[in-house]
Amino acid sequence: MKSPGGKRSQSQGAPPTVSEIIPTIRMLETQEWIRKGSVISISMTLVAVFVMEFAALQDPPWYEIYALMVVCFMAVESVHTIYKLCGIRKPYWWLATMAAVTFITCRFIATDCNIYAAFNKFTNYIPNMLQLGPQATSFFDQWAKHYFSAAVPEEIIKISPVIIALILGRFLHSPWRERLGVREPLDGVLLGSTSAMGFSASETAYRYFLSLNCMTNPGHFQLAHDKVALLIFPRALGEVAGHAAYTGFLGYAIGLAIVRPSRRWFTLLSGFVIATLAHSVYDATVELSGFYSILSLFVAIACYVLLAAAILKAREISPTRAYNFATNFMRGLPGDSALPAPSAFSDSGSNQSSETKPLAEEKASSETTARQESTPQAAPVPVGPVKTVPLAFTLYVAGKVILLTHGFRIMAGEIPGLSASAEDGILAEVVSSPKHPGEFGLRNCSTATWKIRLPGGVEGEVPPGKAIRLARGIIFTFGDARGEIL
Repeated sequence: MKSPGGKRSQSQGAPPTVSEIIPTIRMLETQEWIRKGSVISISMTLVAVFVMEFAALQDPPWYEIYALMVVCFMAVESVHTIYKLCGIRKPYWWLATMAAVTFITCRFIATDCNIYAAFNKFTNYIPNMLQLGPQATSFFDQWAKHYFSAAVPEEIIKISPVIIALILGRFLHSPWRERLGVREPLDGVLLGSTSAMGFSASETAYRYFLSLNCMTNPGHFQLAHDKVALLIFPRALGEVAGHAAYTGFLGYAIGLAIVRPSRRWFTLLSGFVIATLAHSVYDATVELSGFYSILSLFVAIACYVLLAAAILKAREISPTRAYNFATNFMRGLPGDSALPAPSAFSDSGSNQSSETKPLAEEKASSETTARQESTPQAAPVPVGPVKTVPLAFTLYVAGKVILLTHGFRIMAGEIPGLSASAEDGILAEVVSSPKHPGEFGLRNCSTATWKIRLPGGVEGEVPPGKAIRLARGIIFTFGDARGEIL
């Protein structure tokens, strides 16, 4: 078939390639199936479906395996949603550890019941005007019973791993301090919600789906009523507005007390009271109206709004907002400046590939500019707005977040182990490329040679006086300190 111009296009006449006929060949070579194909997430879903089907078809069915697979899969989905909302990066194995700790703890509680019994005895000290026993009929009585026997002990259990991470982070060095510890409200929200989902998975499986006689035979499980078996999916799926919301807000309060240390104890107490109130109000509503009532639906929505508002506020006040991938998820839309390709540099005489070419920076031009700035002459004619580096370019080094804008200078003392080569005390400076307007680089003004590693794995050096074009993912080694462009 000919094109409108009368000529057959080259693409129409060429035969299909092997990678076009069998696309998986090229995908395996470039690993695009990992980055873009959602193969891992879909594979995990299919594994969960296979295990659930296999357990349900056994004779008799493997109820415990089926329940564990359902609740764990739903918990992972909920944590993934909150992870995307928070927009910060934490190691997956660390999040799994948070959830595993509370899962095992709740499993012990469901088997033994001693901890809940201790808190139930505590309610005996409440004034007799509150009917906290089975005879409690009013909403206020039900709320008081659930507040002291469920909300308070469960929130203490779920927030304990977050407190451990907070303490652990104070003894670790960068970058593990930032990866594992609690440094801001977003850290507290993510770790708190993850810990809560581990608790919720265990509670749903062992205290609701599987009827457990914890007084006579702790190891014996029986399938609960058929209606309870049908509730496992909605209960596990809805915990993003339940346990995850309560403890996520409490984690937000812990992170807020870190970045706003003034009146930190009032902040922590307020967060604990709000979290336990939301927890107990929902439990009391379900106790009186049931899961299916409109009132419990409204309370659940309000609890999720509490979590969502905490996440949005945490992103707003986050010291690492500049590279939050949830805040900047629309960076690639039309109108946004394109990120420059990474370039590393060394001396012009070294044999390196085109990926490691320096920025064209003329020393004479910079010296002339410096003389002009120091000479008290007539005011310069404005030539237009000064271009700045997009907010995507942020240097994270030695526990500090440095926003890299045009002309910004990193002074002596801000990067441990580096000393300035000049008396002005400048260690690094953000400069623009005279040959490529709109591209910016970081010039080495120190006495040491920086070692770098580009996102593609290429390693190089930035000698004193040279610059490297800014791009996300570049890792620096400034002597004893490690930095990264985010």
